[in-house]
Formats: sequence, structure tokens, C-alpha cells
Amino acid sequence: MSTATPPTAPDRAPGVDPPELHVRRMGRRKPAALPVVMLHGAVTGSMASWWMTSAPHVAAANQVVLYDLRGHGLSHRPATGYRMQDHLDDLSRVTEGLGSFALVGHSLGGWIAVEAARAWPQRVAALVGVDIPIGDKRPRLETEPPTTSDRRRHSIPLSATSFRDDLAAEPPLDTVALASLRCPALLAFGRQSPFASGATVARAALGDEAVRMFDGGHALHLDAADAVTDAIVRFLAQVTSGAPGARRG
Repeated sequence: MSTATPPTAPDRAPGVDPPELHVRRMGRRKPAALPVVMLHGAVTGSMASWWMTSAPHVAAANQVVLYDLRGHGLSHRPATGYRMQDHLDDLSRVTEGLGSFALVGHSLGGWIAVEAARAWPQRVAALVGVDIPIGDKRPRLETEPPTTSDRRRHSIPLSATSFRDDLAAEPPLDTVALASLRCPALLAFGRQSPFASGATVARAALGDEAVRMFDGGHALHLDAADAVTDAIVRFLAQVTSGAPGARRG
């Protein structure tokens, strides 16, 4: 286990330290392959959802970096600071020293991945989004059950933080935002997911070849784990080889 605790970012308010993040790595860095950072979804998600499904298969060819988003899993849970820029600050710290890398994200993690690819086109070399919120859709923000213990910083439920309000204030992903991506992208949606309508927007922005549909709901990386994993591995292999199907921008 390792933690990411670099110095305070220049644009952060004085006296406010970045949260400590629970970071894990899988596989070894390979000269010809991109490092892959895998991001999980909101509230009930953690790095375990990738660790137990796709990550070991991706790690056969690429070094994989996983971490619990702020407020989730074993990462610190601050009372405030859940805007998209806060998540991008965390991702920047985790990826320091990686050079260019690929991003794979589910739900909120996919939203963060898209915004990172837009903000850092020279660093994000490929993107996979799994059932990401597009348009008026938002990541599932159901509150957690109340906790009876405040002994650990992780025990405060997200419902007691600014998480819901911070995300609600963010501008949604739309056709313009997706069309601005300059890296190869693959977006996967579940046919039975409440977010399935995002596939239409994604196709209009990125083309049919960038969108895949699978049988499953919002937790698509769990519902169709084998098929989604295979799609991720094949897509990353195409990016590494420079295959035409993975080119964009």
C-alpha cells in the first residue's frame, strides 16, 4: 500500500492540505505500454471494483494504478472539496512522474477521466469510459447508511459532506465536451442502465466506432465483467500498436 501526499498545490487555499489517498499498483512498467489509471464510481465504489475484475487482466500488458477517490474507500474523507477540479488535482498527484498514460473510469470515475483528457491532452493518451453520466444524468448519489462510530476519518458518511452539492454544481458532459477529446476513446454503456441514453450523445460526438453496448446495468464492469474487460484490453492493445481503429485527433 502507498499513499499520495505531495506538497499543497499552488491554487489550493492556504492551510488546506490535499487529502491522503489510498493508492495501489499492479503489474510492472513496460517500455512499450502505457501506464493505465483506473477510476471507480461514486458513493459505494472503491478501487476494489476494478482490482477484483479488469485490473489483473490489464496488468498483464500494462502497469495499472488504482486509488480510492477522495471520500471513498480508505482515502481521506474531507467535509468539503468534491468539485471536479478537486478530483483532477488528486489525479494529477497520483499520476505525477508517469508521463503519458491511459485512463479507465466507471461512472464518476469516467466523468473525471473525460475531464482529465480534455484538460491534459498531452498527457492522457487514451480513454475508456464505462457507463459515464452524460447530459442531465448524474452519478448515483444515494446516501450511505448512518454510522455509529466517528473513530476513523473514513467513517463519516458522504451524505455529511459537500459531495452531492459539489457534483450537482458541475456542468454536465455533452456533445461539445465529448467532441473536444483528442485521444482515442472507447465509451461502454449498459443496455439496461439508466445512463444508456448517453450512448446516443457519445455516438454523435465520437462516432459509432467509439461506442459499445453491453447487456447489464449501471454497474456494467461487474454485470458484464468478462466482456467489458476484453473490450478494455483489446482497445488498449490497439492504442499501443497504433491501430487505425484507435486513432483520434
